[in-house]
Formats: sequence, structure tokens, C-alpha cells
Amino acid sequence: MASELAEFFNNMFKNAPKDAPGTPHDYQAERAATSTRRCTVNPVIGREMDGVEIQPAPVKKKVLVAGGGPGGLYAAYTAARRGHQVILCEKEAEVGGILKSEQALPFKHEMYELAPDANVRHRPLLLKEIEKYTEVYTGYRGLEVSRDGVWCEDKKGEKVLVPGKTVICALGQRSRNKVTESLRDTAPYVAVIGDAARVSTITNAVYWGYHAALDI
Repeated sequence: MASELAEFFNNMFKNAPKDAPGTPHDYQAERAATSTRRCTVNPVIGREMDGVEIQPAPVKKKVLVAGGGPGGLYAAYTAARRGHQVILCEKEAEVGGILKSEQALPFKHEMYELAPDANVRHRPLLLKEIEKYTEVYTGYRGLEVSRDGVWCEDKKGEKVLVPGKTVICALGQRSRNKVTESLRDTAPYVAVIGDAARVSTITNAVYWGYHAALDI
């Protein structure tokens, strides 16, 4: 799925039309808070009747997108559809961002074999099952891994050993804010999106990239 999504983004940006149909006007992106489910491909899913359409920009500009992850790709795609001249820069040999590593996970295909009919409604039920068989420690900061388990610092600041023989590291990521802060005054409009702003999901990155391009 990840590789298919990466290929989809690549094709979208490659084939993006220079001018989108519609009446030019200064479009300001809506930020309405809704409970509608979001999509990694369509940032306006569930809001099709709101009149949120991509309109040609009244003034065509040169737009630099730094980073070819999901958010950057969708921002570049949307800006190109509005008629802007888009330059996309990516430090790696190919675009895709986190999607490139997601497609390498060995267990992805097992999801469709073990639970082909699963959907988001099963999540709360699964979490209850996890609580039956798993001890959950929240507010613990990992300090070091030892032969007997993981030494952590709890909410009180005390050092606690969480026993275990096998350790799985799922540590997450941090944003590189120093780089983005240095770029804020380099252009009339600078938007920080995706993991550069806050480590989040592909869905949010696409949503932020879409609206950032509408605000140009």
C-alpha cells in the first residue's frame, strides 16, 4: 500500500496541469473543525459539498517546496494545479519520505491475510483486549536497556526497572525545528508542514500540504 501511495504522489506531481479550471480569486484555505474521517490521498474527503475547490492563483509565483515527503509532494501538486511555478527539492535520491521505509516493513502483507475485513471500528475493541494481557506504563521515560529489562524514570522522577528479556524499540521521531526557524524570514510566505512542523501522520501531512498551497 505504501509503495502504491508513493507512486500515486509521483504520478500526480508529474502530470499536474499548469492551469486549473475556474474563476481566479484570492482563495483563503478553510480550517473548519470537523469530525469527518480524513484520507491519505484526498484532503477534502467528506467535505465535497463545501465548495472547497482548487482555483487558479490570481498572481503566479515561483514556489519552492523543501522536502519530497507526502506533505511536500501534495503541496507541490496543489501549487502546480493553481498555476504556480513549482521547484521541489529533496535531499534523497528519490521522493516519498517515510513512505519509502513503510513499504519495507515485512508484516504489512500479513494484515490483509489475518484481518481482511478489519476497519477503524475494531480499534477500541482491540485496545481492550490488549489491556487484558499487557501491562502499560505511561509517563515513563526510557533511560537505558540492561540485561534485566529497561531502566526508566517515572512521573515522580524515580528510577524504575521495567523487567523483560526482549526489547522492541518504538521511539518515534522529533522535528528539526532549527532548520525551519532559520528559513521563516527568507520569503514573503513560509509555511512549515509535515514532520518539520510536528511529527504526525501521513494523513495530516497531506492535509497541511494541501492548505499551505491554497494560501499562497
